[in-house]
Amino acid sequence: MNTIIHEITKKITTGYTNILEDLVNGSKDFSKFIVELKKVLDEVGTELSANSLELLDDIIRDSKSRKNEYNVQRRNDKKSIMTVFGEVSYCRTYYKSKKDGSYVYLSDEMVGIEPHDRKDMSYDAALIEESLDSSYQKTGETVTPNMIVSKQTVLNTIRKR
Repeated sequence: MNTIIHEITKKITTGYTNILEDLVNGSKDFSKFIVELKKVLDEVGTELSANSLELLDDIIRDSKSRKNEYNVQRRNDKKSIMTVFGEVSYCRTYYKSKKDGSYVYLSDEMVGIEPHDRKDMSYDAALIEESLDSSYQKTGETVTPNMIVSKQTVLNTIRKR
């Protein structure tokens, strides 16, 4: 955990220092500074989210109560989910129930990620909010600049919620 915090702190410090130097050395564009700072913070947000999900998965896998009820079926299954920070990619463990033989990703279930979810609920909310003032196409391009979703995805999100 300390290494994660150390890496994140280093990334924030380095990113902030670089964009601050650009501002001080004559960029004179505070808006550009804000945009670049947001990129750094979004990148940190995706890393923290992924690390948190993987840490939760480790805790569940080592849990005594889990060992009584579920067997590990597979480890390190990759999953990506779109968030307001960007795309969060993480690894998780697949379990088989000792009681009824069903299969489940316990860490996903614990945090409310449904089996076929591709987007986080906060990302859905951002899409819906942006679509009130913009076209579906523009919404898909602007909610998270480093990820673009189709206008059909925006429409489906609105209909789903």
